[in-house]
Amino acid sequence: MKKDKRLYSVIALLAIVGMLLTACQPQVVEVEVIKEVPVESVVVKEVEVEKIVEVEKIVEVEVQESAYELADVPRDKTVVVGWWGSGVYDDWTLYNPFGLGFNYQTGPHVVWEGLAYWSAFTDETTFWQAEGFSYNDDFTELTINLRPEVKWSDGTPFTSADVVYTIQTLVDLDGAVRFSDEVAQFTKSVEAVDDHTVLIKMTMPAPRYFFRFFVWKWDSGAFPIVPKHIYKDKDWSAFQNFDIERGWPVTTAAFGVSYSDANQKLFDARDEWWAYDAGLVDGTLPMDRVAYPASGSDKSSQIQMLVDADIDVTEVNVPAAIELIERTENVTFHYGRKSPYGYSDWWAQALHPNHASTISPVGNKDVRWAMSYYINREQIIDIAMQGASAPSRMPFPPYAGLLKYIDSIDDLLEVHNTIENNPAKGDALLEGAGYTKDGDGNWVDEGGEALTIIFNNWDYWTPWADVVVEQLRQNGITVDYQTPPDVWDRFSAGDYDGVFPAGHAGSLKDPYEAMALYSCARVSADGVKSWSANATGWCNDDFDDIVLEMAQTNPADEEKMFALFRDAMEIWLPELPSIQLFDWMHNMAMGTTYWDCWPTSEGSKGQYVNEAPQLLGFDLVLWNLCPAG
Repeated sequence: MKKDKRLYSVIALLAIVGMLLTACQPQVVEVEVIKEVPVESVVVKEVEVEKIVEVEKIVEVEVQESAYELADVPRDKTVVVGWWGSGVYDDWTLYNPFGLGFNYQTGPHVVWEGLAYWSAFTDETTFWQAEGFSYNDDFTELTINLRPEVKWSDGTPFTSADVVYTIQTLVDLDGAVRFSDEVAQFTKSVEAVDDHTVLIKMTMPAPRYFFRFFVWKWDSGAFPIVPKHIYKDKDWSAFQNFDIERGWPVTTAAFGVSYSDANQKLFDARDEWWAYDAGLVDGTLPMDRVAYPASGSDKSSQIQMLVDADIDVTEVNVPAAIELIERTENVTFHYGRKSPYGYSDWWAQALHPNHASTISPVGNKDVRWAMSYYINREQIIDIAMQGASAPSRMPFPPYAGLLKYIDSIDDLLEVHNTIENNPAKGDALLEGAGYTKDGDGNWVDEGGEALTIIFNNWDYWTPWADVVVEQLRQNGITVDYQTPPDVWDRFSAGDYDGVFPAGHAGSLKDPYEAMALYSCARVSADGVKSWSANATGWCNDDFDDIVLEMAQTNPADEEKMFALFRDAMEIWLPELPSIQLFDWMHNMAMGTTYWDCWPTSEGSKGQYVNEAPQLLGFDLVLWNLCPAG
């Protein structure tokens, strides 16, 4: 199929005009189209709000036989998510959740659904495509019951055949696409008992199988079920799943893709959504469109767009939150218009060293511990977060189910204090490792080469990086500060030298998932980008044995889980595979000009889920929003 380049130009023009009308700022917008393959010429008009200025500009386009007409949706019927990750989308044609490079955070999750959803704030599971599940006594078999009402957007019933096909294909691909290695590790067989019942037999007891793979929450390892009749003859690693004219992506969700380019993604409401017939939603959803413009990472621009109500929700840092509260009454946060503003995300922050580094000696545990002792976490929080966070001792968030595990190893943490700021201890470790300070006070090895740490940073993390880098430098560490444009891809694939600052996409209820992030089995495969990969490359066989036993242990058996956790920490803590930092706060600014019923502590519906629009629980937000006023 030819790419619809004429359609692209026309719709992009209409979209730009719509945004200008909303902003009420007359200006001329010049449309330029750069083509790689010339086919024919057309005339494009430049548009100015309230008047047309006809200017002939000859551009080369590819021609599609038919054209798709984008609906005109009013602003008060549109939920606008300001994506802060970058100024452009380089994944705008990728709607295949298993494709290499797929990132659901940039909007594609809106057109997929989960079998179920879970909220950390209520500790409740909302069953969706599935209406229930059960295990056998030893957790080696899982039965899933599907809702009979679920249908794909092309009218095809959603059945157990889709679930079986999705799971079996992941097993067969075993490491070739996202999620496949872990699914293959735990899955022995999968079969359809009938159209709405699936039986999965596991290779070992796997009491977290349903929660891990099928319950949508945060950034977890859950994935959607794909339509067998669309995917069955496709190469999963290469299939884009994007063709609006053909109705792709075919979905069961409330929204479908109506437009997608490098600047924005538009998802329009579907009248024939199965959840209406199933009675899962009262009435119909109040929004006709969800828009994800690539608003960029410039904080001043984000603040202005929120003040002007050009976007409804985006993530900001604490200084921006304070400024927003001063400038407008029409913005709120998870805890209202007061500190700490946002909630503690599950993404506890750390410096992730690549243990295979050839330049930075971060494979040496004494170097890692010295760096940890040089870092003053309270100072980082005070400077970069205005005090709105706390140091994080372990690679998971301060949630009730996890805090009791931390408390159980207080004696170990007294010996191996992961958040202690003690430069003298750091100095002693480096001296013991053979380093000395030169005349400028910088650490050098026996050959006189500087102890150099490559610090790979990403744009949003800059306020924290500035403080951490300065602390390391003040303690004699030579820091090579870098900002590679593909830094996230390199981190996910374990292809970086030095350290990378990021969170842990791991535990929510018990420590297993966070511990599994450091297992040998999770070491990144070449070219496969996985949110749950062991990018550090740290690997310990004894630790792996414990993690594997944790995987097979019922989380309700806390006595055994506590014992296994202690055994794992007796290995992990002295090694310090990653350098712990602080809790990650999600400061989601939510506009109240057009929309209400956000999941806030002071809202009419309470904290029913985390409101982050880039995470897998955002469906619950869209289903609960109501018009302002």
